[in-house]
Amino acid sequence: KIISLNGSFENYSGTSHIPNGWQAALFSTSDGKNTSVFQNGAASVRIANTSAVTKTLTQTLILSGASGNNFNFSFYVKGNALPATGACRGQVLLYNGSSLLTTKTLNCPTGTFAFQKLAFNFNAPGAFTKIVIRLTYARASGTVWFDNLVLNKAS
Repeated sequence: KIISLNGSFENYSGTSHIPNGWQAALFSTSDGKNTSVFQNGAASVRIANTSAVTKTLTQTLILSGASGNNFNFSFYVKGNALPATGACRGQVLLYNGSSLLTTKTLNCPTGTFAFQKLAFNFNAPGAFTKIVIRLTYARASGTVWFDNLVLNKAS
């Protein structure tokens, strides 16, 4: 069962460049909705930096589950001149109340590359009540595009 919301980054309210169901932090006016570069559909999310600013796109899901629940997390990423230093990643964080149980991370490649799929499976290490999905770009230069993000709960 897919539990992530608007992971295709197709739905936006009005003229907003921030996809519905997501919260952006430190985005500039050129970040967000991009309809000229995408993996599938009509849009992706573009994030660019000219200095090392930590930009994030976050989705919080209130969802309870048990230890051992199986998840699959994947997204497509494209990069233009991504330096090796700094963060570029997708993460899933599981919480039980306010206590962080685990953080699972997929790091982006460096350099310039076409869209590629990053994916992994994991099991919940304990009972959980909240899931946070976070995309981070904190490199001093370059541009990254994210598309087709899916968090699937198999059990």
